Amino acid sequence: MGCKMLTNPYFMLFELILLLYFFTPETASAQQNFPRFLSSPYYGSKPITSWFDHEFPNYTTNDHLLKFTGEERDDPHDDGPGNPPGDIPREKDPIYDNCYDGHSGIDFSTGYSQILAAAGGIVINANWNSPNCHNCSLGLYIRIRHLVEGVTYHTYYGHLSTIAVQPGDIVKAGQVIGSSGSTGNSSGSHLHFEIRAYLNGSYRRLDPFGWQPTEDADPWSEHDDGAQSWCMWGDGQWVNYCDANQTSRPVPPLTIAMT
Repeated sequence: MGCKMLTNPYFMLFELILLLYFFTPETASAQQNFPRFLSSPYYGSKPITSWFDHEFPNYTTNDHLLKFTGEERDDPHDDGPGNPPGDIPREKDPIYDNCYDGHSGIDFSTGYSQILAAAGGIVINANWNSPNCHNCSLGLYIRIRHLVEGVTYHTYYGHLSTIAVQPGDIVKAGQVIGSSGSTGNSSGSHLHFEIRAYLNGSYRRLDPFGWQPTEDADPWSEHDDGAQSWCMWGDGQWVNYCDANQTSRPVPPLTIAMT
């Protein structure tokens, strides 16, 4: 008996989705439109405990951290006891933080709680970041690939305690993908959230809060492996927090990734 061609419409749709995610032409160019496509990767509101360092978000240290507001912290490892400026009680100020030099993402104080996909995409990794060292790096983590307006992004969710997805799963924004925790190189339960985009031939770290000062260029954009950040929050806790003027800034031409 001869072979029959598969004509199940659900199977054909699944094949089409896989083609879109895995076989995007590597050399295609795309016009950047500053998409604000991220939503909160957790339920409710959570404080931020560590920010993206706009000088060296690659764990290179220079004894201070530069926040997206342009504020420079000379002692980013310890803000010390007491309240933040303005006498706002520390527990009521979502912006007060203990930052550390060279941080590559955003740390949310989520404790042990459900973590959500920040955008729709396909799960690439869902396992130990360093399989032979469970106390290293991001510990249990998830990496999700997103294709937004022709540009490839990856979001990372680190230090998890549980994982609820597996590689190849297609997820939607707001879907539960796991629970936060303190695995890997972590001093307490939280979520390490990181985003990278394929820009000019390589994946580059971005700050989802952008770069606020209008008079100065983003210092990270001047590095060979850096990039200009813009506000990416489109829904959730931080949607109204970013400076709207950031969306008018140019960034280098982008290249779509295959992986």
